[in-house]
Amino acid sequence: MDSRYRIVLTLTAFLLLGNLFGQDRFIGVWNASYEKQRILANVNWAAFLDARAKLKKKEFKLVDIETTYKGGERVYSCVWHSGRDQGKILRGGWKTIKEKNNSYNSDGLYMVDLETYREGGERKFLAVWQKGKGPQRIEVNLSWEKFLELQKQLQKDRYYLIDLETYKEGKLRRYAAIWQSGEVENRVWKNIDWKTFRTIWEELKQQKFVLIDIETYVEGGVRKYLGVWRSGGAEQRLKLFKTWQEFYSAWEKIDKDNLRLVDLETFSR
Repeated sequence: MDSRYRIVLTLTAFLLLGNLFGQDRFIGVWNASYEKQRILANVNWAAFLDARAKLKKKEFKLVDIETTYKGGERVYSCVWHSGRDQGKILRGGWKTIKEKNNSYNSDGLYMVDLETYREGGERKFLAVWQKGKGPQRIEVNLSWEKFLELQKQLQKDRYYLIDLETYKEGKLRRYAAIWQSGEVENRVWKNIDWKTFRTIWEELKQQKFVLIDIETYVEGGVRKYLGVWRSGGAEQRLKLFKTWQEFYSAWEKIDKDNLRLVDLETFSR
């Protein structure tokens, strides 16, 4: 397999990537696992599709994708784990995503990741589906109050939160969420700084909750963090890196401890 897809880099390529990422920061969440993994960062859509096709043949499935706008184009960062990839990925408006979601559900495919961004003055979504079990509940354009109302009711109905996105629509902060059926407890925190986030993560880890989704955003000129936890304790690591070099070095070392990257978040300073 091409070294850029394995992230086994020559020194020259490594330095080039360091320049490409510039002011980027990286947050990684690792869980205990014996699965193999592959990562790819800051590539355009065509390069992503090429990598996915190659990795699919090697039986790697896409588990996480992030997207940002950089250098005049939209770029993507992705995580794959070993396993047969029977999934789908789609970009488009919410109407398109919702229609495809209903169709994919009938084929036993369920949404595992949802991203959102603005492009051409329109709200767009990027969704990943994989083989799994339903039912699910997916909602977008929620106020925080409406989200809390749904979260409370759906927990009673035996659904748990697996993904939560936050974004601005005009001056209003909105949320998009995926709930999966299952008797699992959630904890959700938002609008907190990194130091507080780490403290909460440590406390919830002691209570046997694992972080399954982390988001970061700027509110009032200050960087904030949002996290979703689920019950079911397991060994886990959470780290923030100031450079791509720091992230890559840690990724190599942590991989040897049988921990696999399950959530990757990238942002600019």
